[in-house]
Amino acid sequence: MKDKSNENQKQISEFASQLAEKGKEFAEIAIKKGRQAKDFAADNLQLAADKLQDKKQRSLLKKYRPVFPGEYMSDSFSIPNMIVISTDTDRRDIEVCRGAIGWMETAKNTDILFLHENFVADSGLSFIPVANTDTVYYVDNFDRNRYIKLDSYFDIMQSSKLAELEHIAFSLGAKRYTIEEVNSTKGIAAARKKAAEKIGIHIGPGKKEQNVSAHIEKESVSMSNRMARKSAEFSGGSEPVYPNLRWFRHDDNINNLIDMRLSGRIKNNDMKRYSIDLEGSDYSSISSSAAAKIDTVVSKLNIGGNYDISEQCKNESSHKLVFDIEF
Repeated sequence: MKDKSNENQKQISEFASQLAEKGKEFAEIAIKKGRQAKDFAADNLQLAADKLQDKKQRSLLKKYRPVFPGEYMSDSFSIPNMIVISTDTDRRDIEVCRGAIGWMETAKNTDILFLHENFVADSGLSFIPVANTDTVYYVDNFDRNRYIKLDSYFDIMQSSKLAELEHIAFSLGAKRYTIEEVNSTKGIAAARKKAAEKIGIHIGPGKKEQNVSAHIEKESVSMSNRMARKSAEFSGGSEPVYPNLRWFRHDDNINNLIDMRLSGRIKNNDMKRYSIDLEGSDYSSISSSAAAKIDTVVSKLNIGGNYDISEQCKNESSHKLVFDIEF
């Protein structure tokens, strides 16, 4: 009987020991689960904080639109037609703008790149005539790596046209050439009025021009605002070669001149002289619609200056180039 009692006591002791072990195991599981729950809650809080930070980051990026070197150098980045070289240092202290080479703005559905001045040298672009800060530049129609100062755009493009005509004359072996710029509308009207006044006939607003003699016509032609812009003489001994063309590549008269000059010697029928009128309206540096859009965009940029591109476009269209070449 005593042995049976000892056996029962032993079993109870073993059961109690097992319960204690299980309790310890359950306690460890509970502690582990608690830690996991705590870690899960912390992770959720961190995730929420990260999402909030990411949302704020995206909002700031959308607001400031910084452009970073990697983005600029990528094939997917399209450099807009208009660039402003900027000295803005305030943006560089904004966290989302640190390391940026500039930023983008949009006005009237037109993108403008504001390029930091210290990135100009590494931009891979040429700024003509020089790179100046707080200045607007517009892309060269023939070379997207060249940007022309906007308030000098028409003058520089006109010089480019004149240089191409010079190149044509030289390449074709000319002895001499002249290029004259003629105001084909306003200049002639002003000259006619001045000629009329010279011989005592008044022409003014609201009055009809009457009895204007042939003398007025003669005087008005001689004072039609014709101005020699370029001229040169050569020995004329070189063989003609085909010139490189940009502005006048598709001009029938220029191509006809080149063809006759290059084929004339083969047929023993050398050309001696050729004269061409090149209308400014046919060789616009900027189209009238683009000019109007540029004026609107620039007015929204708050960078100062009175560019009046539309008016300059009209003036360009009213001029023509008279190209006279002798062989």
